[in-house]
Formats: sequence, C-alpha cells, structure tokens
Amino acid sequence: MFYANQVRFYLNDKLVEMDVTPTQTALEIIRALGATGAKEACSEGDCGACTVALGLERNRYLAVTSCIMPATKLHGRHVITVEGLGTPENLHPIQEVMYRHHATQCGFCTPGFIMSIFCLLANNSQPDMAAFRKALEGNLCRCTGYQHIVQAGEDLLEKLHEGLLSISSLFPDFCDAVWDDLEQSQPPQVVPVSAGVLPSREYHLCYSLDAALHALDADPQNSRVISGGTDLFVESNVARRFAENYIDVQRIASLHTFSMDDHELTIGAGVTLEELLQDARIHVHFPLLSQAIEMMGSVQIRNVATLAGNLGNASPVADGACALLGLDASVQLTSSQGARSVPLKKYYLGYKQTERHPDEIITAIILPRKEGGFGNFIKTGKRHNVDISSVSSALSVQVDASGLLTDVVLAYGGVKEYPALATQTMALLQGKKIDEILITEAMACVEAEFTPIGDVRGTAEYRSLLIKNQLKKHLLRFIKRGEDA
Repeated sequence: MFYANQVRFYLNDKLVEMDVTPTQTALEIIRALGATGAKEACSEGDCGACTVALGLERNRYLAVTSCIMPATKLHGRHVITVEGLGTPENLHPIQEVMYRHHATQCGFCTPGFIMSIFCLLANNSQPDMAAFRKALEGNLCRCTGYQHIVQAGEDLLEKLHEGLLSISSLFPDFCDAVWDDLEQSQPPQVVPVSAGVLPSREYHLCYSLDAALHALDADPQNSRVISGGTDLFVESNVARRFAENYIDVQRIASLHTFSMDDHELTIGAGVTLEELLQDARIHVHFPLLSQAIEMMGSVQIRNVATLAGNLGNASPVADGACALLGLDASVQLTSSQGARSVPLKKYYLGYKQTERHPDEIITAIILPRKEGGFGNFIKTGKRHNVDISSVSSALSVQVDASGLLTDVVLAYGGVKEYPALATQTMALLQGKKIDEILITEAMACVEAEFTPIGDVRGTAEYRSLLIKNQLKKHLLRFIKRGEDA
C-alpha cells in the first residue's frame, strides 16, 4: 500500500490543505499553487533560486531551499514567497530598494535574493554588511549583478540603522492571523493513494522518538531516517534514488537538546548547523567545530541540516564528520532496545558503511571538553563555501608545561572511503615540540598514510599534495596561535 500525507499549512495568506506524496518537494507544491517566483534551477540547493521563508513559529522565519525540502515538512508551517511580500503596485521595502538600485538584472534569481534578505532581517534587527553578504552566500546571480545587490543592501541597512525603516514593517500584515490558526495544528493525516509509479511508499513525520523507532522497526532494511534531508533529496532529484520509507525526526523535541557540563558537550541529533554556529559555547569551547560549520553549505542549508545527518549519510567528504573525528567525538545510537555510545573513530566500517544498525537512530553526538588546547579545521574546494571538499582536515592538540604536544588528533576527509584518522602521523607528533624538522617529517609521514583517488574534485596527485600541505598549515597556525604564516 502506498500513502500520502494530508498536510495543512499556509502559503502566504492562503490556507492549504492537500495530500502530498513521500517524494514531492516543497518547491513542486509551492509552484503548483501559483507561487512561481521560486524557481527550480540546480535541484541541489546550491543556487538559491528556490529560496522561500519557512515560518517555524510566530516571527521566526528561516531561509530554506525548497527544491530539496520534502513537501510533508510544510505541515503546520507558514511559507512566505516573494508574491507574499508585495505587488507591482505596492512593493515591499526590500523589493523597492532592489528595483531602485537596478539589482534585478534578468530577474530569475531575484526572488531568492529577496527572500534571503527578508529572513536575515526577520532574525537580526541590526545586521551589518558582513551579515548581509553572509546571508546571500547561497544565492547565485547568473547575470553577475552582485554589485547592485550590495548597493541595495547598503541602502536598506542604512535606513534600518537610521530608524527610517522598522523590522516590524517588513512582516506582511497577514502573519499574525496565520499564526493564530497554525498554533492549533495537529500531526498530518495519512491517506492511502494509488500506487501508480510512486517510488516511495511512506513518509513518517514523527513527533516523538518512540513513534520514529516504531516506524523504523516496521521495516528497518528499507527505511531512511531523515532530518534536514539536504543530502537525501539531492539524491532523489539528481540521481533519482529513493528510499521505500522516510522517517522524519526533525520535529522530535528530545532531539533538540543541547547541553554542556564540565566534562562534555551533548548535541541532540535535531540541532541544526546554524543553531550551533550561532551558539557562543561552540565558539568559545569548540572553535574547530565553528570553523568547520562556517564553511558547510549556505545559510539555507545550515538552517535545516544537522551534524547527525552528516554522520548518518556517511559521505567520505562530510566536513562535519571530519571535524567531529578531530574532536574525538562519540555518537549515541538508539533503538527500541535501548541506547549505546560508539566512538566516532570506530563508527565507520567502509564506504557508506557504519556501525549503526538498521533499527537504530542517531540521537546525540558527544564531545569531550579539553580546555586550553589548540584546534584547527581546513577545507579545500573549488569554492570557499557551498561546495564539497576536495580534502578537509582537522587537528586538535593539547600542550604540556614543556611545550610538548599531547592528545594529538589528526583527521582527514576526502582521502579514503570514509573520514579517517592519520594514526601514524599522530604517533609521530605525540610528545614532540614543533620545529621545522618535525614539520617536514610529519608532512612525509601523512602523505604516505593515504592513497587517495582522483575524481571531478581533484586528481589523486592533487589530493596527496593537499594532505601534506594542509598539515603544514595546521602546524604553522599552531605555532602562530591561529594566524596564517
């Protein structure tokens, strides 16, 4: 039997109640309902043409790429598109300033830019230009109109800072009425549908861990656990690979816990990358992780993606997994039989193969606290952000009173079938004091540890060069305490 989810959400000021199948995307539904400002271009969440504002609660709207968002996730949410902000006769302030600065060019990407700017201002009442640029890192302009967009941003922020424009005036008038209704939302109804040519049977939008585990136990071999879906729905769009069943854990409250004591940090599997990036505790106590997350995807991706998803998808070039391995993390795996903790260095078994059993869900990631040491993350890709790494690496060390390295952890991504530790190089560095001779020896050692393959992101020879050069950069940054040599 195949099923659809009967979802209820608002698209701008209109209530929508409809059945959506497991593999339909939010963008498909939004465009079918007439909001065609959101465009499909890359189908991978890279270009931002499909960006919409997703309201999770009153006055909290996140920029998301709707082309890789499952349509079922719209249930109980408020979606604002460019059509909901203004009309040709009555432009929204953001639309007006973009128009006045000739920042529209061909206009294909403009709605995505406008929605990203709207979400920036909805969550930050006093942004600076650095924040403005950061908010647009996931939006591509094919006509190279960036300078006009920047000028529009400067004008907009100047008006905000001078009090000529208020944040409250940027929200459409219908928002309060929408949330008065949505705050009463219930879980979606599940209805049978004709099998037809549907590639997937079920999509479970779970609100409790028990419900998710119950759904997983029903068919563990053919089910995929999904949170942000930023990897899985790229596979669906591009490679046309689908799971028979999807089990969505993003709305399970217990997975959004985030706690730290004197010994460790516990990150719930539902905590998003952007939430981690904005948390001061990560910046202060785990700067290596902040460095990695800042280079992972765009704001639209980080608003929904999770570290647990990085581990669950088990990509050999997952930046989050490389950083966590460098921090000596453990992963908590939970089934209906109970929970267990597995050191991340023992989690990977082969390409896309892990210690996680088919009936288990990743529920938390645990990082030991090691105060006073040095941590650094490096990523090399064709673009600084929003790109898959050619090679990434993470170095974490402590230093004793004599200046000797202790607790050395060196991890790499993109160099073998899964993120891996450079154990021989770690042993070489352990108990040593960094000098020019040791750096040269360590570079030769780490280059010999891995035999990378060549692909579209780099030849084997190029990756081998990156492996040793990244280590040199780590060690030079250690000497200069974080500054590039």
